[in-house]
Amino acid sequence: MVEKSYQICIDANDPSALWPFWAEAFGYRAVESNDGSVDLVDPKGEGPLIWFQQVPETKTIKNRVHFDVFVDGGEVAAFEERLVELGGRVIRRESDFNVLQDPEGNEMCICWEAEAG
Repeated sequence: MVEKSYQICIDANDPSALWPFWAEAFGYRAVESNDGSVDLVDPKGEGPLIWFQQVPETKTIKNRVHFDVFVDGGEVAAFEERLVELGGRVIRRESDFNVLQDPEGNEMCICWEAEAG
């Protein structure tokens, strides 16, 4: 078997506008990389590194891949509010998840277990 590792890259026009949103979303901490940019690392050392690649083009269509972040149902409102304070915006609400966009339009879902009805 081939030994592998991986990281997640998020394209960004302005990485400094995005990394605070994603640090909060994932519970990661920001670290300065060798080139002076900011990467996000899992404080538990379990998840992949997240880095932001500066690109000239803006996002124009729906993401084909997105992140689902699971939280306790009682924490959804506060978590969502914090992400909105960091430039995110809610674009859709469902019974057991809400779809948000980061400051440049990349999607993520805040998910929780729906109450039995």
